[in-house]
Amino acid sequence: MALERSFKGVFVPLSFWERKDLFWNDKIFLIEADSRYGLNEKFWAADVIEALDFNERNNTLLMRLSELGFVKLYGSGEVELIKSLK
Repeated sequence: MALERSFKGVFVPLSFWERKDLFWNDKIFLIEADSRYGLNEKFWAADVIEALDFNERNNTLLMRLSELGFVKLYGSGEVELIKSLK
């Protein structure tokens, strides 16, 4: 099954570029997840992290993004984007 994606571009949005509280892998994860899934749509974070080939533990990245209010974490391992990137 092919995954439909909307093209967001190859650059980091200015609003993310200027944020000092986000690491580069946070920014790239959020942009990649946003291009694959819609706002308030649950997905498996491992799919995005595996595609990006991050060397960081999933929990560290996801907990940081959850604390910043970008994602909601579920006990099942699913993640939901809850904050728009715009």
